[in-house]
Amino acid sequence: MKINVNSLTANIVRIFVYALLFFLIAKTIEIDMAKQSFKESSGTEYFQELLILAVALISYFIAYKFKSVRYFFIGLGSFAAVSFVREMDAWLEGHLHDKGWQIIALCILIPTIYTLIKNRKSFVKHFTEISATAYFKMLILGGLVLHVFSRLYGRKVIWKSLLGETDYRRSIKDASEESIELLGYLMIFIATVELSLYIYDKAKKSLEN
Repeated sequence: MKINVNSLTANIVRIFVYALLFFLIAKTIEIDMAKQSFKESSGTEYFQELLILAVALISYFIAYKFKSVRYFFIGLGSFAAVSFVREMDAWLEGHLHDKGWQIIALCILIPTIYTLIKNRKSFVKHFTEISATAYFKMLILGGLVLHVFSRLYGRKVIWKSLLGETDYRRSIKDASEESIELLGYLMIFIATVELSLYIYDKAKKSLEN
């Protein structure tokens, strides 16, 4: 069965699915706020891990399926995999080794870097093609929200200036910062899904021609 990813029906489905995801992250944050818990075992943390794991799996699948963009998605998949491992740092350090997440991250990064350098011409070509899409811009924005804005927004000095030295509580800062991080992860996930649909649609049109 042929699927038109840009049809009116597909776009309506997008709106409802993405709206549902936004509702779910908002509800998850609400529940954690009620519990006043944004620790490693919180729903917000689990949701972050689920989203970035999904990004890694989708990316590796696209890399396996489509040679035309393989090395870009290998890079994206490895970035997501390392981010997932980093989110699991407390569990890995408690069950594996006190440097467990760093060891696993290196096991992902070293072969990835080697592969991308070895196939650098193809990687640059794939990166150039993907970077011209609007979905890539969204991917970058999600990364900036996650790794730049959330860090700046979560600085202790900001929250102390708002709440005052006596009323400052780290739990309030953590709740806000983790919520922003979850939004960043969702943006990266949606951008990855849209990039995958773009590649699928392009490959389908190429076969038809």
